Amino acid sequence: MKAEAMGIILKLHESGVLQTLSLTALKERLTKKEARDSFFWFADQCVDELIGAHRIGTARSYRGVISVLKAYRKGKDLPFRELTFDFLSKFETSHKSKGNGLNGLGVYMRTIRAIYNKAIKSGVAAKDQYPFENYKIKSAPTKKRALDADALKKL
Repeated sequence: MKAEAMGIILKLHESGVLQTLSLTALKERLTKKEARDSFFWFADQCVDELIGAHRIGTARSYRGVISVLKAYRKGKDLPFRELTFDFLSKFETSHKSKGNGLNGLGVYMRTIRAIYNKAIKSGVAAKDQYPFENYKIKSAPTKKRALDADALKKL
């Protein structure tokens, strides 16, 4: 346990996060291993930080993605080690099979990527397991809905 704790402290030091942690936050990271490995737990921490920083819109967006992922997982937790290229591909297939669009999926994936990147910087997730190395977020051009000048003149 001591070696594991020292390994965590070393990773936090190398990533530059250790200097910013309080003793309470460090103790929490060392003692709550199951929670630390959870994407949902970390995402909830991000939401709390965003609310504290008065970034309510971003926090609401993160919450929406978390709830969609929880529904996809049917309430089962999502450890970082299970958030892989294969998982993202299956999530994409599920999203599309419900008739949802590609750009909506892109919003979800960019949010998942942002949370994962924060987890790497915080020393919670391993960089060598980064699923977005191979997974590319897709988007489609949106159909123009505005009236052109001629149609506007006719009106």
